[in-house]
Amino acid sequence: MPGRGRRIFGGAWRRRLGRLAALPAPVQDALRLTYVGARVTSDRRSLRTFARLARAPADEPSTAVPALARLRLRPLGGREVLVRPGTSDIGTVWGTFARQYHLPPAELGAPSTIWDLGANIGLTMAHFAHLYPRARVLGVELDEDNVALARLNVAAWGDRCQVIHAAVWASDGEVRYRGWAGGTSNYQVTGAEEGTRVRAVSLAGLVREHGGPVDYLKIDVEGAERELLRDGSGWAEEVRCLKVELHGDYGVEECRADLRRLGFEARRDPDHWACLVGLRR
Repeated sequence: MPGRGRRIFGGAWRRRLGRLAALPAPVQDALRLTYVGARVTSDRRSLRTFARLARAPADEPSTAVPALARLRLRPLGGREVLVRPGTSDIGTVWGTFARQYHLPPAELGAPSTIWDLGANIGLTMAHFAHLYPRARVLGVELDEDNVALARLNVAAWGDRCQVIHAAVWASDGEVRYRGWAGGTSNYQVTGAEEGTRVRAVSLAGLVREHGGPVDYLKIDVEGAERELLRDGSGWAEEVRCLKVELHGDYGVEECRADLRRLGFEARRDPDHWACLVGLRR
């Protein structure tokens, strides 16, 4: 199963997609829709829905109250997921299943325990559960509405998937976060008395609550990664492999040094300039 997924969505395809930005916008849209029809959606109804939703941010006000739309996705074996029209959910579908930066390196093999930090609406969790049918997948997401949708989107995989409502942070406690109208990703912890209050959980706290070891740790936490990797006490030794996406001023060399200090061999992800892979020595 993992091998089949990688052949369908190889690195060459992702590199071609990365060059879309150099093309005129109408050409980009046509090529993107062709790719989605061939490799992401699994039926014509879902392709039509995707095309309509992809146009929605320009045609519909972001303040509109969205209903849920249904998409059947080829990378999930034709299973259905739910997204919210008039939000950035449809961009998350594209980013997850066209680019697939969330996947572990091939040499890891088939992980049996996966933690997804920054699970959003559960699409990466669903993909992990589908690709690795013996894996247990734990997702952590800070936004309450995203958590509710993520739980619906991973329900097909039963108790192999668990979604926790919390912000992953350097310490246990509470933080506040903010987003923007219509945006359903890229939430950021404010560090001030503004924004939405949410429980904060450290990686060491997650290990205490859920145990280890963790075969694969995906970190996409929109700027909190520096805080997470500053101190590996109580969690780093439990992780075999991780992939971290960098944001803001947290650079590749600083992150590489942090990963090495925590006991990982660190290298750049060849498919994403802002992702580093760490494998335990």
